[in-house]
Amino acid sequence: MAARGPSPVPGLALTVVLLATIVAETLELAAAGWLAAAALIVYVAGQAAALPRTGKIILAAGLAVGIPIALQIDDTAAKTIDALRTACYFATMFVAVGFLRTAAEGSRMIRRCGRQLIAQPPGRRYAALTIGGNLFGLILSFGVLQLLGTMVLRTNTLAAAGGNERIRAVRERRMLLAVLRGFAMSPAWSPLSISLALSLSLTPGAVWQQVLPVAFATAALVLAFGWLHDRMTAPRPQAPPPAMRSDDDWSVQLRLIALVGFIFLAAFTVEALTDLRLIVAVIVTVPVIAVGWILVQGLSLGIRRALAWTGRRLWRQTVVVYPTYRMEITILASAAFAGSMIAAVLPTDRIAELLLAGVLPTAALPVLVVWLVVLGGQVGLNPIITVIAVGTAMPAPEVLGVPPQMLAAAYMTGWGLCVGASPFTLTTLIIAGMSGHTGREVGHAWNGGFTILGLLAVSVWLAGLTMALMR
Repeated sequence: MAARGPSPVPGLALTVVLLATIVAETLELAAAGWLAAAALIVYVAGQAAALPRTGKIILAAGLAVGIPIALQIDDTAAKTIDALRTACYFATMFVAVGFLRTAAEGSRMIRRCGRQLIAQPPGRRYAALTIGGNLFGLILSFGVLQLLGTMVLRTNTLAAAGGNERIRAVRERRMLLAVLRGFAMSPAWSPLSISLALSLSLTPGAVWQQVLPVAFATAALVLAFGWLHDRMTAPRPQAPPPAMRSDDDWSVQLRLIALVGFIFLAAFTVEALTDLRLIVAVIVTVPVIAVGWILVQGLSLGIRRALAWTGRRLWRQTVVVYPTYRMEITILASAAFAGSMIAAVLPTDRIAELLLAGVLPTAALPVLVVWLVVLGGQVGLNPIITVIAVGTAMPAPEVLGVPPQMLAAAYMTGWGLCVGASPFTLTTLIIAGMSGHTGREVGHAWNGGFTILGLLAVSVWLAGLTMALMR
């Protein structure tokens, strides 16, 4: 009896989420939003049994927090639908950017870029990996951890460390941390990120043209302090570095930079030519670019075979790849639902009174946001939950007297630092699984010193810039 292939139902459900959310956002059809919410429930419910233990705990916690609140608040139906729409919105962004990951998996250029980064000498390797992790993260999302992380483990052998296990372990930790820190700061400035979408929606008056320059500069500062921390804590080399050859020089990275620039430019152009918000323009644009990238990869087969090959890749994306998104989609959906419900019962008036009473200097409010998001991650709160809760409780920037771009950039910065510091985020758990450690060891023992240093540096930077913009 022939074995049956994977069921197309989960993939088709997630496809409906993607298409229905795009229709809801572009044509403002409420019915499409309800269809997306129903499809998301079908997907998450159908994948719940296949989730790893951590995913099941996150899903259960999200429902345990969200459902009781939903049953107690006024206008339960409307608030629940809003929360589900938020969850669909974030799931759609993840799926849309996931097309890029699929295209990149078949790209020889991406593998060449990764190999060239790993092959750098010790003095340049950390900087290369952290910048590469940041840029690759824009396209590959969590896939960059697998790509560069696997290359690190493959090259960092005991033989390459001269038989010294301590040296091998130190090198592994430094290289994996470089990738982790680089990737973690991708959502701190990327136009393709869920963090930007959420930050803009929570901050009245914030526009991406003002937010992204501040966010980019702040992320660059954090990455620079990561390099400084690595230099300060690195032991003196005692054996030859891991050897890995690359036939490419730095010019190969220009192709990656050009691709990232093209994606950004396309999204910005669609936003400028339509009435769509930037984030909706990203959702619409990125899958089209990714499909074109897949098609180009197959052109050597001839146009007809390339079209057929592209069709098979897209079907595989639906039937095989979409079910593997269960962990990420569950985290996003659970956090968005729970966060929206928590936000509905926060005593926003009381919180506003405290903030306006001058308990903290106005310039310190963006700093407070960053610390709250990072601290929330230490007790298991996903950045989505913390950002929604804090953003909902925070009075409008004009009421506080804070430049709106500073608050929005603070949400994104806190998100990035939390991703690399919390023992409970998918990022630290992936690195932990690859290295044979726990999430707490990676987030705290490995990355704790850098996180504290980064928080202090960011606090001074954001407070100073806020004061300068308030004058």
